[in-house]
Amino acid sequence: MNMQSFKDLLDKIPLAPIFFVFAAYMGWDYYSWRFMDGHDFAAKLAEVEKAKQDNTAAQKRLSDAKLFFQSLSQKREELRSLATDLEQMKAVLTEDLDIPGFIKLVVTEGKKVGLNVVSIKPLAQKEELYYTEQPFDFQFRGLYVQLVVFMERLAAIERIVRIDNFQIKARSGTSSQFVELEGNIQIKSYRYKGSREDELARLGGSNEVGAGTPKPAGAP
Repeated sequence: MNMQSFKDLLDKIPLAPIFFVFAAYMGWDYYSWRFMDGHDFAAKLAEVEKAKQDNTAAQKRLSDAKLFFQSLSQKREELRSLATDLEQMKAVLTEDLDIPGFIKLVVTEGKKVGLNVVSIKPLAQKEELYYTEQPFDFQFRGLYVQLVVFMERLAAIERIVRIDNFQIKARSGTSSQFVELEGNIQIKSYRYKGSREDELARLGGSNEVGAGTPKPAGAP
């Protein structure tokens, strides 16, 4: 076949449709390779996307863990502070209540300021969740300044003492230089009963008090 015949043959072949079909085939092949399931590229894209999601979730967990440990550290400091406060409170809110000893203490403080102690007697105890309240009926005679100094001295002792239910009246006439008073007041002392939490702390923080372990007084 000479050159002219080959050229005439090429002129007769419809190149444009063939090129279009070829381009369409190549385009479809690329599209299926890149986007359709079952091909490596699509699988890699899915893996990359999953890795990004896993990384985001891991970053969130790490952030949550940091916040948790910061909160845990803060809670530890709060618990240490509360434990210190509790120990200080136990120093003034004792776990025993010596009624004769307390009566002697009150009478002695009254005598020191010149207050005439007529009588002092214990009343019925009042049970609370963590403590027992022991009131005393205190009858006295004396001057106003003696009563004030007496109450100040009771407030200064190293245990919790409360004074209320005042019933006071003048015993001498108002014409006297010093007006003598007489009356009754209630003086209340307290005993710390302990709690189940104290028992758990002594056991090293167990979730439950072990079988046969005695519970502290007043614990549920």
